Amino acid sequence: MKQCLLIEMLITPEKMNSLSIAQWDLLVRQARTANLMGRLYVLLCETGILGHLPDNIQKHFISEKNYLDAQTSSVLWEIENIKKALRIIDTPVILLKGAAYLKSNLDVSKGRIFNDIDILVTQVSIENTEAALKQHGWLSTHLDEYDQKYYRKWMHEIPPLRHLRRKTVLDVHHNILPRTTKYTPDSAKLIEASVPLDDIGKLRALSDTDMFIHSATHLFFEGEFSYGLRDLVDLSLLSGHQVNSERYWENLLVRARELGLEWPVHYAIICLENTLKIQVPEGIQQKLKKNILSKIRRKFIFWLYSVMFESVHYSCKSVWTLTALRLLYIRGHWLKMPLVLLLPHLVRKAIKKDSTTEL
Repeated sequence: MKQCLLIEMLITPEKMNSLSIAQWDLLVRQARTANLMGRLYVLLCETGILGHLPDNIQKHFISEKNYLDAQTSSVLWEIENIKKALRIIDTPVILLKGAAYLKSNLDVSKGRIFNDIDILVTQVSIENTEAALKQHGWLSTHLDEYDQKYYRKWMHEIPPLRHLRRKTVLDVHHNILPRTTKYTPDSAKLIEASVPLDDIGKLRALSDTDMFIHSATHLFFEGEFSYGLRDLVDLSLLSGHQVNSERYWENLLVRARELGLEWPVHYAIICLENTLKIQVPEGIQQKLKKNILSKIRRKFIFWLYSVMFESVHYSCKSVWTLTALRLLYIRGHWLKMPLVLLLPHLVRKAIKKDSTTEL
């Protein structure tokens, strides 16, 4: 497997001070593909390297900063609009992932770019929530009858909504995993443990522990990995300053067991070690070795993920990349849906894709 320059710089950012112009060109292209330019900008600022870079390199990161600042303002404004739209609905509004990181002012939000806003509400309030959002300009983006049925009957969210004027995209969840998977947690537990982001408690975020579990679950149930490395970086930042605390990881594993989501958390910890060289306490490492998979299966699974994380750009791809991504794609869909639903769904998607290509 080819060495990925981006991953090397994420692990040892101080080395960016000695990169050649050709290496900078490659690093910027890899970072843009992985949606990690903002993270590099933060690392350059933290290490004091940014001001010493040639102007033609600095301009990429200054442009990124301007984009990040504009997005921050836009998302915070959109969050207030969502809160206003749902003020009369009797449900807490839980911000998820990027929006939650930003509103909570967490380190993981610094330099992070995201394309939509995700919220979690109670199952019983879904219809009223959608109706209230519709009155304020958010309309469904999936009008096909099958797509509507797919989301509303089987998934953990309604079809994505797009605002009529602002074109912002909003995903409204009632859980963090589809109804069709046996791993679906009790969303009431997540909501109960959530923390307030405003004075009245209407706007909330998942607890720190549940944020990590949700991010790990999202990553390792996924079938498409355009931003897989970005999501792994999120996990490294969510563990943050507590990475050396055995109590932190113990509490994380206990909570994951309560939610029935131990294995994605196990995967997350091991991939953080293998790919980003995050060191967790020895006691936690030993527990994972005892509790996760057979030795051969474990090595194969983590080899697949290593190939995926490394393959952020064509310059990093190997002869195994396509095979690994296909296997992970199949695995991601298989985890979410039983074969009796999955096979017809994939056939339909393939036919629809082919017909769209012809047009």
